Amino acid sequence: MSAPNHTATASAASAAAGPPAPITRPPDANNLHLDPRVFLHAVTRRPCYRDDDDVEWEFLAESRSWFPVVNEDAVQHAYGNDAEIATVVPPSVKRKAQKELVQGEKAEKRRKESAPKPVTSIYVSQLPKDVTVDELRTEFSKYGIIMEDLATNLPKIKIYTDANGDPKGDALITYFKEESVQLAIELMDESRLRADDPNSVVRVSKAQFREKTEEELAAARTKKLALDKKTKVRKMAKIDRKLDWNDDAPNEKKLARLAKVVVLKHMFTLDELAKDPALMLDIKEDIREECERVGEVTSIILYDAEPEGILVVRFKEELSAQACIKLMNGRFYAGQQVVAEIHDGRKYRRSKANDTEEERERLEAYEKWLEEGK
Repeated sequence: MSAPNHTATASAASAAAGPPAPITRPPDANNLHLDPRVFLHAVTRRPCYRDDDDVEWEFLAESRSWFPVVNEDAVQHAYGNDAEIATVVPPSVKRKAQKELVQGEKAEKRRKESAPKPVTSIYVSQLPKDVTVDELRTEFSKYGIIMEDLATNLPKIKIYTDANGDPKGDALITYFKEESVQLAIELMDESRLRADDPNSVVRVSKAQFREKTEEELAAARTKKLALDKKTKVRKMAKIDRKLDWNDDAPNEKKLARLAKVVVLKHMFTLDELAKDPALMLDIKEDIREECERVGEVTSIILYDAEPEGILVVRFKEELSAQACIKLMNGRFYAGQQVVAEIHDGRKYRRSKANDTEEERERLEAYEKWLEEGK
């Protein structure tokens, strides 16, 4: 029996099926902008289109011709699992595409480097002439982590001085995160640095920097080189760990809630509570009555394991908390001078001996509100 004539069979089948399907006509090189199939490649930014077999073609302006883009998924879709990749891109085209890709990455890197750096510093003016770095750190660390100088471990707080070395009444404070800047401005601008001093109202704004001179840049580079790499890595890791401590770096929502909470210190002594446990209720009733003169009080918690005699008052409104500070700070209660200040987020201790079920529930509800606002 003679072997079948495959060529004749294929020709007959082709004739029976009619003329072959037309190949997708590529877009006109002179009117690419008019063809709805044309789009720009995400990387090379060259004109591209897809044919009926879902193969992507790229237009090269130099040769004014279309070349297929090597894409395994598209080729597999077009030719099947058993087909070899039939689409071959000339090496010169590959090299050019790779070169343009590298150039694009470099351009993106330059764009990022030239973008304005985030401002993480604030400028504080109208400061009392006797202000200290420690005082500024205590007040402004409530709004975020203050950067430390990697060489000296000192906080990055610069109090400006005149030619004689006397403070001029302004300072620069640098935070670790940009978000702290806006927070400090919102909560401290036109506010008292010292709650009991009406003349300590300060102004806070985002710091503005000028271009450094060549001498200043050279000095900065010298200082940077003096700090060995291991020390720098260790100190930056220390700052990163601080950011993981919610109490040290409260977020914006938490700070807004803290602004409604007043901490009263020196309200009792541990010895007084040990002699008369019922004193706790008397103190809370006295303070609630006094604080409700300035606004609605939502909770009062007495921390009977704190030697400083801590009592925390939560108000419904922030203005009430500020009024409470004006009312209570510096007053005397049971022979002790009271210190009243906005809660900075730290956690206080209570003894288990006086921990009733009701008190535990109240404390849990307060802490949940503080952390989550619920």
